[in-house]
Amino acid sequence: MIRPLMLCAAVILLCAPFFAPYSEDEQNRSRAQENPTHIHIRGARPVIIEGGQTYPIRFFTNGHFFGISTPARIFLFGSDEYGRDVFSRFLFGGRVSVAGGIVATLLALTLGLSIGAAAGLGFRWLDELLMRTTELFLSLPWLYLLLALRAILPLQLSTTAAFWLVTAVIALSGWPRPARLIRGMVLSAKERPYVQVARSLGASPSYLFRHHILPQLRGLLWAQALLILPQFVLADMALSFLGLGAGEPSASWGGMLAALRHFSVLESHIGHWAPALLMVCFFLGMQLLNRRQPSPTSVKISGTIQ
Repeated sequence: MIRPLMLCAAVILLCAPFFAPYSEDEQNRSRAQENPTHIHIRGARPVIIEGGQTYPIRFFTNGHFFGISTPARIFLFGSDEYGRDVFSRFLFGGRVSVAGGIVATLLALTLGLSIGAAAGLGFRWLDELLMRTTELFLSLPWLYLLLALRAILPLQLSTTAAFWLVTAVIALSGWPRPARLIRGMVLSAKERPYVQVARSLGASPSYLFRHHILPQLRGLLWAQALLILPQFVLADMALSFLGLGAGEPSASWGGMLAALRHFSVLESHIGHWAPALLMVCFFLGMQLLNRRQPSPTSVKISGTIQ
């Protein structure tokens, strides 16, 4: 049950332009800081009543999943200080955070697989060099390095540049642990009898890795992906919360959480709590999905992981 729900949530977030009734930066200053719109049912049809007029909610209209005729506006979670729809910004911000987490996960696992495999299959001096480099990356204070990097960059970064900056830093900080696990499994796998037989018959290290070792790493890679993906999404949110991600008018989950620091928002606009509660549900679902996967430590690893 958890897996289909998380898949649906990911599809909705990644297809935000379709499911959101408005764009992330569409403003209506006369409708700023409004509470969530009340939806009524008239004749089994959802409608809203505004200015004494009844406006039906239409589905699959104007390239969106739902919408409403002007001059009425529908704010499922209310509107912010600029009159922007909080629900739409939640979907667009989730698309950025989830897409950034997925890209960072792919980059981190690709880098970790390459370095871990090279360390496990290479000469001892190469193994020592790569493992010492891994320890160096584990010891670096990535948050402070990112703050310093952001300080020397232009104040106004494009959304694309900010996205790739944050994604690259998260990926660089996340590859060492998968690399160490992969290196340990490679050391174990290459001592298996059938791998030794293939090597004695003249198989190259690349052949051994592709045909005999890589299939044994698929379960570990999948488990690591599910483990680090929510961590990377949280890291993206934390950086956006600190103002290091995409700035206004682009939406981000971290930026939306930053708005909750204002007491007036917490007290008077209950709709702004909805995105935070949905974020909690999303990460709880990711954790429940992780618990259903086999632990990578259940695979016997021989040798010492440096």
